[in-house]
Amino acid sequence: ILFLVGSFFLGLVLQEISSVLDKKVFKFRENARCKFLNDENKIIGNELELKSFRELANKILNKSNDDQVYNETENEYVFYLCKTFLETHEKCDKANKINSLYAMSRSLIISMPLCLSAYYRYNIKSFSFSRQDLVVTFIMAMLTVIFYKRAKRFAAYRVRVILRQYKILNEKN
Repeated sequence: ILFLVGSFFLGLVLQEISSVLDKKVFKFRENARCKFLNDENKIIGNELELKSFRELANKILNKSNDDQVYNETENEYVFYLCKTFLETHEKCDKANKINSLYAMSRSLIISMPLCLSAYYRYNIKSFSFSRQDLVVTFIMAMLTVIFYKRAKRFAAYRVRVILRQYKILNEKN
């Protein structure tokens, strides 16, 4: 039982560290929700879908459909309005699942280098590296890159899901 409690608290610490690093360094969520309506965004790749989200944003922001330049505040406002609408109508299950996968990936970005440093601390006696040490280093580095890309992808996917669900629910009403 002590192992479970220790694992739980270690997980909480890793989650908080990754949350702080996301806000200060990675900015996956911030970039996803603050830039999705602009031309240079990497969130919405389909031009027709981007056009429909811009029309939706213009309706929310009371702007003309000719206006296609959005600042970060406008992007965030549209995102949070859509998210709040889904939350009040209890339609956020899919976005919450994606958010959980995002948070897990973000925490694992932090965990892999920590595991690697623990490995070095307890397994490497001198400054010479064995083949096993190189393999472990390579695997941990690859896993860090994989989780980095996953976190970035899930942050963008969550924004798309929230906008799509909002749009569909709005069209029904």
